[in-house]
Amino acid sequence: MIWPFLFVVLFVIFAWRSIYDKADDFLEHCFSTFFLVILTAVVFGVGVGFASLIGLAVPKHWTGPETAQLVSLRDSDGISGHFFLGTGSIGTTQYYFFYEEVGQGYQPGKVAVTEKVMVFEEKQQNGELKVYTRRFVNPWLRWVALHWQGQKYEFVIPAGSLKKNFILQ
Repeated sequence: MIWPFLFVVLFVIFAWRSIYDKADDFLEHCFSTFFLVILTAVVFGVGVGFASLIGLAVPKHWTGPETAQLVSLRDSDGISGHFFLGTGSIGTTQYYFFYEEVGQGYQPGKVAVTEKVMVFEEKQQNGELKVYTRRFVNPWLRWVALHWQGQKYEFVIPAGSLKKNFILQ
């Protein structure tokens, strides 16, 4: 994303002289420098906003999946909270806790429960975590547009692994 930097360079080139011409002594030069830095930060923010607007308008698509082999989904983590159906809550956020196979070992992970998380039961022996990432259709657009990348997750677990036990309180 080049816009914030381009805006800052153009601002400094065209504004520094008019800001420093009004300063006569050392204290006024210090104040002018501080004022220039503050205005440069504001201009940088305007550039980020402009790049974000462009990012909203250009097309994006889901890429992937990146697949990780799951060893287990956990329903307990030693953290106080509530756990049900492989989900847990810490405070007000619910998570899926899991172990994934990484090289010769296993790495713990967690994914917050949102509308971008799906759980599928399939007739297979191993579990998988598939991660899809939302990116620009044209990769060169990342130079001119800002996009907060989103991800969606698919847990694929063996059939019969999901506990179907409802308790109403």
